[in-house]
Amino acid sequence: MATWKTEGFVLKRVPWKEYDGLYTLYTRENGKIIVRAQGIRKITSKLAGHCEPFMKSNFLLAQGKYWDQLAGSQIREAYPTLRTILSHLRTAQSLTHSLDTLTQEAQSDVRIYELLGDAFNFLNTIEKAAGTIWCFAYTWRWKLIAYLGYAPALDQCVAHKHIFRGQHFFDIQHGGIVCQKHINVSHSIAITKTTLMLLEKALQYPFQAMQKEKATQQEWELFGRIIDRFTGYHVPGHRKNRSTYQQLHKHQLYV
Repeated sequence: MATWKTEGFVLKRVPWKEYDGLYTLYTRENGKIIVRAQGIRKITSKLAGHCEPFMKSNFLLAQGKYWDQLAGSQIREAYPTLRTILSHLRTAQSLTHSLDTLTQEAQSDVRIYELLGDAFNFLNTIEKAAGTIWCFAYTWRWKLIAYLGYAPALDQCVAHKHIFRGQHFFDIQHGGIVCQKHINVSHSIAITKTTLMLLEKALQYPFQAMQKEKATQQEWELFGRIIDRFTGYHVPGHRKNRSTYQQLHKHQLYV
């Protein structure tokens, strides 16, 4: 049986049969893959501790008929802070659920792999969640959907490709900024220049830099609402994912 090695993150695991498990991994070379781990739910399993969700590990896989089989693994990063704080675990779950929902199997993108690694590193370095997690989660998802090919147009009127002044509107249907002349009542949302700036910088800046941006709670909430609506309209499968982000709202993790 042919074997191969890869490096990846554990997105999730689900029970399979009596003692087995199915693991969803996001790997550097192959993108998202699903592998079967035989006997991993037995108390005597030596692999279980190396395959927990939100870990980065080296995996040895054996080719199988339906799923490749997990033959060995070794932890590279365990992210202990992330894994011991409830708010961090909740956030990591929302991010990995987004990635799992919005990506197809065997489609590699190193940018997305590194984006996930940056997220886990970031969560592992902060201890206090209030005022940080909410901004981070939305910024991360905004970057993700841009990498998936749904980047919005924020520098000119997306309807007729011209620079404009005056009131800005974000048009969910067209996927970017429109002027007042081209607004669609059903899909256009009036935004302030500050919210537009947040949307632009979220695509360009690292997570740490976004924490320093000054905006009102209403402007941050509009930032999140636009990302929710834009993703729900353009990215297949996002509607299944909304509940995880609603939990972040529920716990009032605002900047």
